[in-house]
Amino acid sequence: FLSTSPTLEGAAKIIEWLPALLVPEFRFSVQTSAGHVAFQVDIEGADSSSTAVQGVTDTVVACAVLFMRKLLPEQAQFEIHLAHPAGTQPQVYSQALGQLPRFNSSFNGLLMPQAELYRPIAGKSGRVNAMTALVIENTIRSMESSRKLSDQVLKLLSRQPAATVDEISALLDMPVRTLQRRLQEENTSFQSLMNEAQCSLAKHYLANPQLDVESIALKLGFSDRHSFTRAFKRWTGSTPSAWRQAST
Repeated sequence: FLSTSPTLEGAAKIIEWLPALLVPEFRFSVQTSAGHVAFQVDIEGADSSSTAVQGVTDTVVACAVLFMRKLLPEQAQFEIHLAHPAGTQPQVYSQALGQLPRFNSSFNGLLMPQAELYRPIAGKSGRVNAMTALVIENTIRSMESSRKLSDQVLKLLSRQPAATVDEISALLDMPVRTLQRRLQEENTSFQSLMNEAQCSLAKHYLANPQLDVESIALKLGFSDRHSFTRAFKRWTGSTPSAWRQAST
């Protein structure tokens, strides 16, 4: 799919598919600002200070670098960004990636001039690209239909923690009553899955010292800090501030 896409912009559609094809906890996004575009990756609910997590993130970024160099000509420009410190042997990264990354960045991923999105890819083929996209989408659809409904709901709630049961049932193309009945058959409920998703995301956000509790509450769909604090204490037995302090 990548090698037959007309441009990098067309190839970027794969970002929508990667969590389903690789690991659901991977979060990929594209951010544009000031004439640049950033391809970013993060791992939901993971401790970003963990060496293991940093290693997995580095591997994903390295794969992106490999694909970028295969898709674009040598003169294409991009920077490699990693959120963790350089460590004691930054030259290892230069040897493996072909250039020294920008460490201690605000994100993990690649940054490039927005114009690179529209540079033609040498092996482009509209027909092959469309057929490949159809195969990928059918494969993902088959994979998701074989998964438990509760897993599908939890995945959607992890992306939209404030979504209502009506909104989730619409995304699944399923009547609300059917959704609730099938979740009950799997010994769970929509509310339980929402609590699980919000609790996991809350812990992930609390690990970031730059996010205050009020902002986290709003990101999770709570009306204010107090309602979020009550819910978090019900989930964990601890307040968000106490949990953050104990985790640092």
